[in-house]
Amino acid sequence: MIQEVITHLNQILDGMPYFSENYGLCELKPKQNKGGEVVVPVQYIGGKWVQVPTNKYGLTYWRKTSDVTIEGVESFSQCDVDYEHNFSLRLFAMTKRSQFPEDDAYSGERLAATLVKGLALTGGNLKRQIKARHLAVRPSVYSTDTPQLISDEFSGIKPNDFKHVDLVVAIEVDITIIMRQPCMTDACNYVPQFCLKLESKVAIDA
Repeated sequence: MIQEVITHLNQILDGMPYFSENYGLCELKPKQNKGGEVVVPVQYIGGKWVQVPTNKYGLTYWRKTSDVTIEGVESFSQCDVDYEHNFSLRLFAMTKRSQFPEDDAYSGERLAATLVKGLALTGGNLKRQIKARHLAVRPSVYSTDTPQLISDEFSGIKPNDFKHVDLVVAIEVDITIIMRQPCMTDACNYVPQFCLKLESKVAIDA
């Protein structure tokens, strides 16, 4: 479920002119450098951890910033069990001010506004893809404090390593998904025998 959400949101980012590499779900992990231990964002790809590079701009990656809460909700049908899932993801976008038509003190705010508008979703193709009853993607908080964001995500990395990045935007995105119990696995098309019998009876009675 989270994979489908991030993949869909990355497709939206792919359509923006500011980013050339959009990473998926990352974690902060310690790593040994020449100068000692650092903590950096990494993504698990092909059986190994791959670090998000610091010598490029036009990059994005995601981190999970909450647990997933699951709560049963009233279903439209007595044959289905619906569950509401809530969780938060954080998008980090690293780029360069000079690539914007207007390079000024408000570049970060403009980029954040573009991302907020692009990432806000209700229903649509993603809802149909995961067979959800309800889906909402809501950007809730953003920051353009580039020095602080770099410090939080790349602990121990020297500032010179970011000579190509001078603008970082982080956006907290809250996701709510309501789906049938079988859709939490790969069995979305599964229908209990009791429901099949009930549906047949209803069809005959009609």
